[in-house]
Amino acid sequence: MEEYFAFMFSGMLSLVGVIVVTLATRPTSRIVLQAFYRKTRLFGWWKPIRGEFASAALTAADAESRRDSLSTVFATGWQLSLFLMGMSAMMKQWDQLGRVDRLDPRKPSKTVIAGGVKGGGRSHLHPEVPRTLSVRECARLQSFPDDFVFLGSTARQFTQVGNSVPPILAAQIARAVWDVLSDG
Repeated sequence: MEEYFAFMFSGMLSLVGVIVVTLATRPTSRIVLQAFYRKTRLFGWWKPIRGEFASAALTAADAESRRDSLSTVFATGWQLSLFLMGMSAMMKQWDQLGRVDRLDPRKPSKTVIAGGVKGGGRSHLHPEVPRTLSVRECARLQSFPDDFVFLGSTARQFTQVGNSVPPILAAQIARAVWDVLSDG
């Protein structure tokens, strides 16, 4: 859920930045605006400039705007489908790589492997979001409590998690060894 908040925060920060910069800059000159609208023939928000054009130019702009409005409906659907097909293909390829596994929330995870100095290891993909797991999420898979601190760079922290014996497993082994040693 924190990814969604990070996305919303960065989006809102961008919006505020755009508004502040827009209000802090001088307005564009009339000559530049007229040249821009004469070439692009935008439909919509150019009413103050629109009155400065000849009737023939306005008729041509309106005809082009109607055609563009209709084209936009089809183009948006087409571009969205191309984007989604590309994302789907990319995610399937990523899922099928030998060193990457998408987690299935209904099944136990595969082993968290640390890798070596030059990489290696196995990366797990989040079950819903197209990204790999964080160090903290991998630590949860290994049964580490959320307040356990890993030190060093992110790569070093992944190595620590992957090389560790899960704490719950270590406790069970310690109990079994204690039981054997205390009986003898």
